[in-house]
Parts: sequence; structure tokens; C-alpha cells
Amino acid sequence: LQSLMWMELYGTRLSGTLPGSVGQLRSLEKLDLHDSRFGGPLPSLAGCTQLASLRLSANDFTRLPPALPPSLTHLYLDANPLNATAAELSALTATLPSLHALSVGFVSVPMVLERTRGPPCTRATGSARVPGTTPRHC
Repeated sequence: LQSLMWMELYGTRLSGTLPGSVGQLRSLEKLDLHDSRFGGPLPSLAGCTQLASLRLSANDFTRLPPALPPSLTHLYLDANPLNATAAELSALTATLPSLHALSVGFVSVPMVLERTRGPPCTRATGSARVPGTTPRHC
């Protein structure tokens, strides 16, 4: 299995935990397990040095993976009962310099958003302007 490049087991309704040996598949570029019943903690996937896309959406994973390879460009964790803090998610994604897509919708990640002051910011696509204020650029 060391030369396995893609593992797509989505929608199979397979269940159980992922074995730690999955994290040693050095040639693996894509791991797609979405819409299954895998659960428990995730193993470290740092040994999957070619992994670019990891789709674990709609499973029963309870913890973030302890480590991911810096090659990862797409990470989908939505619709899992993850028990993680915003700081843990931030620390994990900080180790992923090539990350372009992240989906964590519908997870149990408690966050506190800070209130900002000042007028709304404008974007290249434009935004409504509050009369009498100077918009900030984001």
C-alpha cells in the first residue's frame, strides 16, 4: 500500500476508527472518507508527506488530527462532532502553509468573536456605505 495515491471510501457507511497505519502512506495524495461512520480520534497524518486533499466531512470524528503534513491544500472537517477549541484549530492550520480551502462548518468549536470598532470595511466587489463615515479597506 505504500504506493497508494488516492483512497476514496466516501458514502460507504463504513464505521470504526482509522488505524494509525493510514498516517504512514507516504504516496497518498487524496484521502476522502466523507459521509461514512468513521469516528473517535484521528491518527497523525504527518507521515502522508504527499497528502494534498483530506475530506473527512460527515463522520463521527471527535478530535482534530494531532498532526497534518505541510503539503495539505484542502481540509474538510465539517459535520463532525469535533471537541476542539478555536485555538487548537488555529494551531493546527498554522502548520499548513499551502492550505487553500478549509471547511469546518457544523462542528463543535467554541469561538469568541471580538467586537470591532469603526465603519464597515469595503471589498473589491463594493459594499454599502454609511453616510458620514470613511470605509475601511479589508
